[in-house]
Amino acid sequence: MTIYHYDKKLKKVVEGPPPPRETFSKAPFFIMPMFQEYQAVGVDNRIVKSRSEHKNMLKEHGLEEVGNEKPEWMKERQREREERGTDV
Repeated sequence: MTIYHYDKKLKKVVEGPPPPRETFSKAPFFIMPMFQEYQAVGVDNRIVKSRSEHKNMLKEHGLEEVGNEKPEWMKERQREREERGTDV
């Protein structure tokens, strides 16, 4: 697998490892790291090899990633506040 990074001096994407973390962390953008495959042990023991497979597996089993969604009680409380027209 070939790795690329943006070279500021050349002002283009080049092949090779990225610069040291100190300079990379100042970049105004973020490049998602490669997805690391894993075994879905608590679900059906399949090997998940990509983000799309991960999303599909969650959907198939009615699961949510922790932190992606508000709990139902928080959604309900927000609806109640909106109905009352107050933030208390």
